[in-house]
Amino acid sequence: MRTSKKISNSLGLKKQNDRTPVSGLNGLWQNIEWKVKTFISNEDNSFNEQVEFLIVDEITGLNPSQTLDITNVEIPQFLNLADKSFYEANEINALIGADIFFKVLKHNTYTINEESQFGWIACGKLQEKEVSKQNQCFLTRSYTLQDTLKHFFDLEGLGPVSNEKDQAMEIFNETVEFKNDRYVVHLPFRKSYDELSDNYSLAEQRFKNLWRRFSHDPELHHQYREIIRDYV
Repeated sequence: MRTSKKISNSLGLKKQNDRTPVSGLNGLWQNIEWKVKTFISNEDNSFNEQVEFLIVDEITGLNPSQTLDITNVEIPQFLNLADKSFYEANEINALIGADIFFKVLKHNTYTINEESQFGWIACGKLQEKEVSKQNQCFLTRSYTLQDTLKHFFDLEGLGPVSNEKDQAMEIFNETVEFKNDRYVVHLPFRKSYDELSDNYSLAEQRFKNLWRRFSHDPELHHQYREIIRDYV
């Protein structure tokens, strides 16, 4: 079972060091370093179970991926929904395993079996002397084209944004207009710039040093003049 680092920190759960390799889709492996022990229960506390969660940075993205329109969905008022905001795109903070999941279900639930459309499923938890330190987690999520494009532009937008880029966008937004079947925008000149230091005295000193060299070496002076004349 998994829980997110965010929710474990907000609840102040005591972490225990644990190194557990977890395999996922496409054979990808991740080493989990921390776990917590806690209890999960329903609102009236008629169901209470001690569980152990492995801590991960994030279980999955928002689920559902976008808020659903349930205007035309009729849900009987007498039903006590486990998640009253099931239609809203929310974070997933905990993922329980089969040993707890089938305890949560009420109908047709037995110690080791669960009835399905394909037949009875053997499920539950085994008490082993040597517990395998290997976990498997398989999770799928369907992405719409809109989600994929949003993710693409989020990746493209990563990176530090300088003040110059902000100023350029500000100038663009304030000056862009449509004239004579074309868009016109002002050039993004910098609003402020650093002035160069006064280097006149330094340049004058270097010129005097060069002139002294010419006075001691007429040939160098001649070559220098020829080069300058070629440039001019």
